[in-house]
Amino acid sequence: MGKDYSDIIGVFGEHLYKLNDQVLKYTEMGQRLSDQRNHFAHGDLDKEFIGLSLLDLIYIEYVIYAMQLKYYGIDDNNIRKAINELFHLSFAI
Repeated sequence: MGKDYSDIIGVFGEHLYKLNDQVLKYTEMGQRLSDQRNHFAHGDLDKEFIGLSLLDLIYIEYVIYAMQLKYYGIDDNNIRKAINELFHLSFAI
């Protein structure tokens, strides 16, 4: 879904990852989240925490919020404004 909504919120995700010297890659995001979830679910506490999975979760919040607003017919620009305001991102839109 991130790819489907990247034209609406991709700028937020790209900025988020760039702040952490990373590149937003959806395929890697899914793998990291899956791996981290499995570590928690199976009690593999000896495994190193996947730090980028926190960025992935933050970006997924943006995606979910965009999906919900789009479902209710909110236009793309207003979705950007809403995400910008809700998450205090301070982008000039």
